Amino acid sequence: MVVQYKQSFQELSKAEQDLVLLGFIQSHRHNPEFENSYHNETKCGSSRSQATSRSFRQGMRYFYADIETCLKVFLLLHDVGLRCFENLKLFYVGKGMIIREHARKGMSLGTIKTAVVTFEQREAVVSFMKAYENQHAIPLPG
Repeated sequence: MVVQYKQSFQELSKAEQDLVLLGFIQSHRHNPEFENSYHNETKCGSSRSQATSRSFRQGMRYFYADIETCLKVFLLLHDVGLRCFENLKLFYVGKGMIIREHARKGMSLGTIKTAVVTFEQREAVVSFMKAYENQHAIPLPG
C-alpha cells in the first residue's frame, strides 16, 4: 500500500504534486487564530520568557492514511526533500494556495540573455582546435 501510494504520487506532474502538498500544508498547519487553545503545546522558550511576549511555532502534524507519522516518513512517502517542503511552506505563507511557476516562464527569447555565436567565431574556434590538435596531440598506437 505504501509503495503504491508513493508510485501514484510520483506519476503526478510537478504542479499537481505541489498542489497536493500545499493542500496538506493548508489543512494541517496550526491556525494562529486558535493559538490560545493549544498554547501549552506550541509555545517556545523557557519559563523565564513567559513574562515577555513569546513566539509561537507553526507546528504541523503529519499523516498517512489517518495514521500520524513523523516528518521523515511523510517526506519519504511524498518523495520530497526537506528543503523543497520548507520552500513550499514559505510559498504558502506568502502567496497561498496557488500553483508555483518558474520565474522565467512566459518570457520571450528576446528578454533571456543567450549566447549567440556567429559563423566567423565558430570557424575561428574550429581552426584553433585543429591547430592545437596538430601541435599537441599524441598519436594513438595502431
